[in-house]
Amino acid sequence: MVKYTVMKFLVIALAFLTSSAYAVKNTLPRPGDEGYADGEASTNEVFAAGSMSGNWFCVMLENAALTNNTVAVEFGKDADGDGALSCDEVGVSLGWMCGKMFLKDCASNLAVARDLGSGQHKLEWRFRLIPGRLGSRALMTDGRLVVLDQVFPEPLIDEAWDLVRVVRRGVSSGSERVSYSRFDLPFRIIVR
Repeated sequence: MVKYTVMKFLVIALAFLTSSAYAVKNTLPRPGDEGYADGEASTNEVFAAGSMSGNWFCVMLENAALTNNTVAVEFGKDADGDGALSCDEVGVSLGWMCGKMFLKDCASNLAVARDLGSGQHKLEWRFRLIPGRLGSRALMTDGRLVVLDQVFPEPLIDEAWDLVRVVRRGVSSGSERVSYSRFDLPFRIIVR
C-alpha cells in the first residue's frame, strides 16, 4: 500500500511538473548570413510577454563563443510598427559580447558583464518579477556556474513587449541556438 501511494505521488508530481514547468517555450531562428560588412545579421520574431508576474522567465544561449563575436538577444516594444526593433525600442539586451556574458536594462542604463573567455558555453539568464515590488531578481549562469544573482531596482520584463530580436556580429561560429521559456513557478504538488 505504501509503495502504491509513493508511486502515485511521483506520477502526479512528474505529470504536473512536465505540464506546467514550461508554459511558454520558443526556439528562435538563427540570423542569416546576409548582413552588413562588419558581419552583422539579425532576425526579429513576434514575442508576447503576457503576464510574467511571479513567474521565472529564462533565455538560453548555446554557442561556441569567441572573443571576436557577439550574439545579442533584445526584447522590446515595436512602437513604430515596422516589424523590427530599432535601438531606441529595446528594453533589455543580453547575450555574449567579445568574451563576456552581459545583461543591460536599457530603461535604467544598468548593465552587468562577466568575463568568461572563449569556448563552448550554455548561458542562461533568468528573471523573476517580484509581486508587490518594483524590482526584478536576475540570475545569470554558465552551465552550473552562477555568474550573477542580484535584484535590479526596476522590472526587467515589460508586459507591453511584442518583439524579440537576435543580433549576431563579427565571426559566426555557425552553432548559435537561442531559446526562451516561461516557468510557471511556484507550482503545486497535490498528494492524495
